[in-house]
Amino acid sequence: MATDDAIKNLAVLEGIISYNFKNKLYLLEAVTHNSFINEHPEHPVPSYQRLEFLGDAILQMIISEMLFVDFPNDDEGRLSVKRSVIVQKNMLYDIARVLNIDRFMLLGNSEKNRISELSKSLMSDFVESLIAAIYLDGGYESALNFCRRYFQKLVEDADHLKDEFNYKSSLQNYTQTNFHILPEYRVIEEKGPGHKKKYTIGVYIDNKKYAISSGFSKKQAERKAARKALEKISKEKEKDV
Repeated sequence: MATDDAIKNLAVLEGIISYNFKNKLYLLEAVTHNSFINEHPEHPVPSYQRLEFLGDAILQMIISEMLFVDFPNDDEGRLSVKRSVIVQKNMLYDIARVLNIDRFMLLGNSEKNRISELSKSLMSDFVESLIAAIYLDGGYESALNFCRRYFQKLVEDADHLKDEFNYKSSLQNYTQTNFHILPEYRVIEEKGPGHKKKYTIGVYIDNKKYAISSGFSKKQAERKAARKALEKISKEKEKDV
């Protein structure tokens, strides 16, 4: 894809994120993989990797600020746990899918052939590089506005998300202690296009289905199913008392 064509295509991404770059090359760099440069040495910008490095730090800073404001009674330990949940790869991947980032990534042919294998890692990385590009082009406030738009709900739900991430480990501990086996997560249904696929997952213990739930990533659906399974187990225990 020629540079001019790539920049025209990225105008669609600007519309999605509601931010128009003054310097389009920042955005072009944010979505350029090193494999694309290997095949197109004339490409005018480097790969996204330096931007990803910067974007990771900026995202950490912004989420820290958002949590600091929204949870005035939390100490630094609780804030750190919440931040680690919000900025982890699965969350960034979900945001990347909302933004349809996979449509705009510039990849070499070798990486295109492996996109299904690499998409989660790549797409979450490109969210960080995009944040850095916005920061360099428009300053801290522009990056903050972007993060507020796409991360505010996660910040508001931070307590619930933190608990949700503990559900799978809690269920695993229960099944190992009581059944000497691990819970099994099975995909029951996949719906929607590749970039916005919705998964329905069932959690089974000793081949018995305990709960099902849906999410926009398998991990998200698994966490929700594990929570429902634990709730069911808790109710069963209450009946036995």
